[in-house]
Amino acid sequence: MSTKISIKQAFPILGSSISSLFKNPQILYPFGILAFIQLFIMEVLFFANRWPLVKIFGPIISRIKGAVYLHYPYNYELIHHWFQSSQIIIFLFFSSLFIGKAVMTVASVNRGESLGDKMPALGLRRYINMMIAFLLIFFMMYGLTGIYGLLIRRAVRIQSTSGMYFFIKQAVLLGAPYFNLVFSIVLTAILAYVVPLIVLEKKNVFIAFGKNFMTIWPSFFALLTIVAVSSALYVPVLLVRSNQRWFSSFITPEGWQVFVIFSVFIMLFIDAVQYTAITTCYLLTKDE
Repeated sequence: MSTKISIKQAFPILGSSISSLFKNPQILYPFGILAFIQLFIMEVLFFANRWPLVKIFGPIISRIKGAVYLHYPYNYELIHHWFQSSQIIIFLFFSSLFIGKAVMTVASVNRGESLGDKMPALGLRRYINMMIAFLLIFFMMYGLTGIYGLLIRRAVRIQSTSGMYFFIKQAVLLGAPYFNLVFSIVLTAILAYVVPLIVLEKKNVFIAFGKNFMTIWPSFFALLTIVAVSSALYVPVLLVRSNQRWFSSFITPEGWQVFVIFSVFIMLFIDAVQYTAITTCYLLTKDE
């Protein structure tokens, strides 16, 4: 039977995980590489309408979106849209690799092992299993957001302009980003041990999912607390994003792009804290 980690233990674990990131910057190396990849993609998109990249991207942009998106300020809309689309590729092929390396580094720190200058090697077999795991997680999240999309379409048909039904309509329409965050929090907590099982125990992805469900429940609420508290850092970002039209009335497209870059670093820091804490919880359970 898996050892229980209580909610009271969640906060000290969360605090020690944040402290560990600053004491052991090697844990942040994989997330730094992920930040570099995202910023590189953003830079390529920024110069897509400039020579020499315009020779490659110009005809593609003109055909798919229209020639107007090669010019200011519409080129910033294109950057934002295509950058968000690139997140799926980054999540499946790069996050699966570097988060796996980060978990291995956290495990080494918790075991008191010396950290070298190089990141630990994940290996092809574990990398493939990680990609499959992240693909399954993506489809689960896509399914949850799809179900919520059905609810949005139903809410749009509500004709009331006051009263309870109007309140429900506004809550569903305006609360979409926050509900998606809640879905992500719950899904991350439910599948918390999948990554450590694949990376540290070298389990097959399907065995890892099965063993995760067998071991997660005694500590589920502690893990849920850890993920929810750390994810709260992203709420201000969502507040700004959900009011983009209002902010765009006095913030230039360049200023908005700076905010997008800032949000990337916030999200990666949250991931670093969460996977450090989750790995620590897993090791505590395993040690017992």
